[in-house]
Amino acid sequence: MKLLLKAPLASALFVALLSAPAVAQQSGSESQTESNEANNELQLDAIVVTARKRKEELQDAPAAVSAYDADDIESSNIQGIDDVALQTTGLNFSPIFGSVVATPIIRGSAQTFGAPNVGVFLDGVYLTGKAAIDLSLADLERIEVVKGPQSALYGRNTFAGAINYITKAPSLDQEGRVKLSVGNFGLREGMASYSTGIGDAFALRVAARKRDHDGFFESSIDGGEIDFEDNRAFGLDLSYFSDSGLELTFRASRSEDDNGQPASQIVRANGLNRITPIIPPSTGLNLPQTFVGELPDRIDRLAVNTRRTVELNQYGYRENTSRASFQANYSFDFATLTSITAWSNRETEYQFDGDNTSCDRAICPNFGPPLAGGSSIFATSSEDGTTRDFSQEIRLASNAEGPFSWLVGLYHYRATNKAVQRSLAPVSAAGAAAFGFPFLGNRTESLALFGSVGYQFNDQLGIHLEARREREDQEFLQYPTRVAGVPAGNTSLAVFDLDQDFGFTTPKVVVDFKASENALLFFGAAKGVKVGGFNSNLRVFANQRTYQEESSKNYELGAKLDWLDGRLRTNATVFSTDWEDQQVACQNPITAGGSSTQRTYVCNVGEAKIHGAEFDFQAVISPGLIGTVGYTYTDARYLKFVDDSLAATLANAGRGAYVFKGRSLPYVPENVLFASLNGEMELSGGWRGFGFLGVNHQSKQFIRADNLAFIGGRTLANLRFGVRNDAFTIAAAIDNATDDDSAVTAVRFFDSTNFSVPAPLVTWSNPRQYSLTVQYDF
Repeated sequence: MKLLLKAPLASALFVALLSAPAVAQQSGSESQTESNEANNELQLDAIVVTARKRKEELQDAPAAVSAYDADDIESSNIQGIDDVALQTTGLNFSPIFGSVVATPIIRGSAQTFGAPNVGVFLDGVYLTGKAAIDLSLADLERIEVVKGPQSALYGRNTFAGAINYITKAPSLDQEGRVKLSVGNFGLREGMASYSTGIGDAFALRVAARKRDHDGFFESSIDGGEIDFEDNRAFGLDLSYFSDSGLELTFRASRSEDDNGQPASQIVRANGLNRITPIIPPSTGLNLPQTFVGELPDRIDRLAVNTRRTVELNQYGYRENTSRASFQANYSFDFATLTSITAWSNRETEYQFDGDNTSCDRAICPNFGPPLAGGSSIFATSSEDGTTRDFSQEIRLASNAEGPFSWLVGLYHYRATNKAVQRSLAPVSAAGAAAFGFPFLGNRTESLALFGSVGYQFNDQLGIHLEARREREDQEFLQYPTRVAGVPAGNTSLAVFDLDQDFGFTTPKVVVDFKASENALLFFGAAKGVKVGGFNSNLRVFANQRTYQEESSKNYELGAKLDWLDGRLRTNATVFSTDWEDQQVACQNPITAGGSSTQRTYVCNVGEAKIHGAEFDFQAVISPGLIGTVGYTYTDARYLKFVDDSLAATLANAGRGAYVFKGRSLPYVPENVLFASLNGEMELSGGWRGFGFLGVNHQSKQFIRADNLAFIGGRTLANLRFGVRNDAFTIAAAIDNATDDDSAVTAVRFFDSTNFSVPAPLVTWSNPRQYSLTVQYDF
């Protein structure tokens, strides 16, 4: 399906929507004589959000926010952030290196390396690291996706937006749920939760979840499972309520994950033949230097090692995470004081196939001795680490209903990360002794003062100002943990002791106009900033060890409109971003005598311009049946970019310099269209039937700044249906109902079986999966 709606038509549609207030108001006035009871059956539900650190209805918030309540999460079978992205305008999801480096992308601000551009929060607490993004969604009350920079109020890595998971609060009433699911590919999942009051002032909620999955892909080398899952989690919440206005909530959770490695494989280079000779043993003439064109469809058996031979540990990713937070709210007559204290400890250990390929010929050329046919263990990627963080937020927000509102807060964050790298190249018993197993240590500490003020000039016009002043200190330490037997000059013996500081201010201004009771217009301008950091990969030079902050200027114009007495809702936003000092993935060229993949680092060599539009339509088609349509247009292009590795590749192919200006940013489809139907109908005996069908189409997207390789347009469809009564739910689900087999994402890698030339490491969509769920609520 080819989508033709471009910027001019999108802008025209946006302008047309601005004429809706009169229509909405007229429809509302004419419907006053109708029965209120009949109207309620045909009205869309209101959702209360906290996107601006205070409670307000979604349609009253002058911000681009997509929100899903508990009913939405259950009816559409949202299992992870990838499911959220399938039905959220402006949000894409790219599972680079699987869940370990999962990458949400909001409004085209895509990054492939370094810290995420989208901050993820759990009950307002920042979650450290990309591995925390695809959190288990087993016991949630709401999901909020806030689009555009949220640096002013949220801080930490909200350069392009924020995602906030809100868990279900403990209830004074006794209630519980037991849920069991089974499916193909060995899916087995169980969840249980229970909430009860303890006296009149305390409420307790406990929840547990266990999930096993055999994985969708298997190894063509040893027949082992690649992307299996064996996860368990437990959570406890305890709340205290008082008549004096004091509310206290303590939350604690523990999760233990034992998962397989990412299901990705190298796809061999097919273009830009080499004309310059390679150092012996082979000239390498006419050897393709990179991949050009559309990536191939799914491969079910991947050239990935899964069974331990001489490696140090079992293949896979293991993580144990403990979290705790304490939130206190106290309401005065004029304001509410909120304090959130949070701790977390993540222990991670992984070992992945470091080459994701095998020699499928009699002899494969490489630097040094040729590789024998059938060989596959060339390198591993392995690390053992611990991350601990602490945060404290205190804020005071006004309660008054008058024209003036305000909020002021203080935020402190501290994190330490310690890891030992155990990657081996080549993989052998001798290789282990010839590697320094470097220790990496990072410490980050930041302090921020933030606040907002708002003034309502009259019933229609208001203005909101937000700002944050932040200072962050970083330290980085690297040294080898073993020296004996390691050749002098080996990069794993490198020693670094670095530090750097950042200080910046991120302002935001929003002007809103309430054209009628059912129409809100708003304009916003914001600055986004993301701090720099350190590069720890071994094959980078000393002057590449640090990178600096990046910044953006962002503008949006939005409209939130309810028509036909609340039966139809249309929200629209047009946006523009000027992105400077962009943090992008750079790679040093491969040279004779070296084949390590440890050559990628973050550098500030990009500059980009992004503009686009988001449209959301939701309507009550008939009592119990709701239809949703969303469309996103994004034009994200580089103004400048530098790629030394590509320059070397082009030179070896006899090509001149590459022009990056005007090239599309990676992982950003120009057009995304989704639609869904969500319905329920009465049956007999107190039973109700329900169903959900969601379809998402994305146009093609490139995987690198050079735009040489791309993922073709793809369409995904998910289906859920079943029956329920007041106690039981029986539901069936089909994920990827059409069994789309296209690539989902890819990253530039190196092909160990062909002189380590650049080649994409590709991840494909999961095959169609069926599941059956039985749920009991009491």
